[in-house]
Amino acid sequence: MLSTSHAGWIFCGQGMRQGLAGCESYGLRPKAGRADCLGLRDYDSSLERLIFETFKRKSVRLVDANDYSDLDWLALAQHHGVPTRLLDWSSNPLVAAWFAVNGGNMDNDCKIFAILVPGIMRNRALTNPFAATHVSYAQTTPSIERVFRQHGVFTIYPDPDRDWDPDAENVPMHRLTIPAANRSFFRRILGKFGLDHQRLMTDIDGIGADLALRYLTDQEVAP
Repeated sequence: MLSTSHAGWIFCGQGMRQGLAGCESYGLRPKAGRADCLGLRDYDSSLERLIFETFKRKSVRLVDANDYSDLDWLALAQHHGVPTRLLDWSSNPLVAAWFAVNGGNMDNDCKIFAILVPGIMRNRALTNPFAATHVSYAQTTPSIERVFRQHGVFTIYPDPDRDWDPDAENVPMHRLTIPAANRSFFRRILGKFGLDHQRLMTDIDGIGADLALRYLTDQEVAP
């Protein structure tokens, strides 16, 4: 049984996709290196950096980001759909469970990863996410509302197109699979704990996504 009483545990929830070998998770790989985000081309670090700089340039007038580091900007980009070298985790296992059961193909199983972050990974924490030479742990400014609401932390990948294997670094890890048939049950229970799009996404997109889900699943609509 997984005990999460240690404060160093963090959690990542993933929907599962239909791969060549059947139903599978994306593994511990960020979006910038995933095949479904790359299309038919290989990963290109210069293009990743160009996309990031373009996001900053176009978004600076929309956010109060005077004190943002590149890590903060990258986290903001990640939370608005830009493929980055960051992988989202949460210190709250219920948040990870919510992202698992609401992600991927709803007809597939979903998965929760849990790792106990060792001191060496915490010591690698960087403000420049493009300077990482090993998989590193990072936290951002609490002024990014979505990250704050989601108890969010990140792992940074120097090679986004490679799966990270925590076992190779002696990082304790557990995996939990939630069968597709249990997704609706988990969504209802997590909703009773106050976890939904509105509370976790914090903006009008979250309200719209939550109402669309309730329309699809015929859930009760709160006033």
